[in-house]
Amino acid sequence: MNHKKYFDKIAKLRVLVNGDKVSVLLPTASENLLFQWKGPAVITERRELVNCRVKFESGEKKTFHINMLKKYNERQDSVSAPANMAVVNNKQFTNNERQTIRQKTRKMF
Repeated sequence: MNHKKYFDKIAKLRVLVNGDKVSVLLPTASENLLFQWKGPAVITERRELVNCRVKFESGEKKTFHINMLKKYNERQDSVSAPANMAVVNNKQFTNNERQTIRQKTRKMF
C-alpha cells in the first residue's frame, strides 16, 4: 500500500465555517522555529477546500491552510477556586498541622 492510500484511510475532513472563532498556529517573534497558538480570530471566508481567510482582532486579514487552524474554545470564567484546589484558612490549623501540610506540598512539587 502506498503512502497516499494509507493517509487517505485515516485522514478526516475538518469543517470550519464562516464566523467560527479559531486559534492560529504562528511562529513567535523571537524564534521562527518556535510556534504558539494565537487568537481568537474569526473566519471571514473559505477559499477552496483547505484554505481559510482569517481576520484578527487587530483588523489584519490573512489566509491560512486549515492545518494551521483549530477551533477556539472560550473559557468559562469562574470566581471560585477549581474543585481540586484546596482553599485553606490558616487559623483553623494548629502549628503541627501547618508543618505537615507544608511538608506534603513540598513533596508534591
